[in-house]
Amino acid sequence: MSDGIALYREFIGGNERALRRLIDLYGRGLLRFIYGYVRDEGLAEDILSETFIQIYQKAYYFTFANSLVMATR
Repeated sequence: MSDGIALYREFIGGNERALRRLIDLYGRGLLRFIYGYVRDEGLAEDILSETFIQIYQKAYYFTFANSLVMATR
């Protein structure tokens, strides 16, 4: 199991520090990816922030059984 999946499982299990570790692990790469599309550093940072806010707010609804993550195992 990848570090990201394990951290996300910890996060949805109630460990909010795991989200911080996910941000540390994936934030920089996601920011570069987003910037490649929008070509505006401020906008890319806003989109990244909103992405992690949505992850935080919607974690309760996530199930691994319905995820692409399970399909790639």
